[in-house]
Amino acid sequence: MSAPEGGLPVVYLNSAELCFAQRPARVTTVLGSCITVTLFHPTTRTAAICHALLPRGKQKSGCGEESGKPFKYVDEVIPIMVARMRRYGIQPRQLEAKLFGGADMFPAGQKHQFQIPVGRQNIEAAMQAIASEGLHLKVAEVGGKYGRKLFFYTHTGVVMVKPILNRNGSGELGRITSARHR
Repeated sequence: MSAPEGGLPVVYLNSAELCFAQRPARVTTVLGSCITVTLFHPTTRTAAICHALLPRGKQKSGCGEESGKPFKYVDEVIPIMVARMRRYGIQPRQLEAKLFGGADMFPAGQKHQFQIPVGRQNIEAAMQAIASEGLHLKVAEVGGKYGRKLFFYTHTGVVMVKPILNRNGSGELGRITSARHR
């Protein structure tokens, strides 16, 4: 956590991290193909945010074992977030869920090792986990070919998104420079 900005503590969320808050803070993270899910309970102002890198963390052995790094994987971190909210007496249907990221960060025409881009796999895994956990998805700003810098205000549930365009400024966003999601 760094020095307060505008009276709010500032937290930088790294990849494979999860943050819960019951006090006001501004949580910042940067996404490419990774995804962020935010959860917010308006009545208690309890909030959670994750920064997941990959869609699935289950062992390839098929044994269903956890990966040992659950915050890194979409299919593991979202159920953990919901379980933690339940410990506070908050049911999934009471939460506002928002989903961001999942960009295809490879330039057009560049070959990469994934038949389906990892960003798209992350989006699909997140949508599946959100549905299976019974969450209400209020906002989804996903995909594209650009990164995003997010600012999550834990006491309001507001997420500000600033696109990160490539060096020459091109990208799918055109004139849009930021978006605010309530």
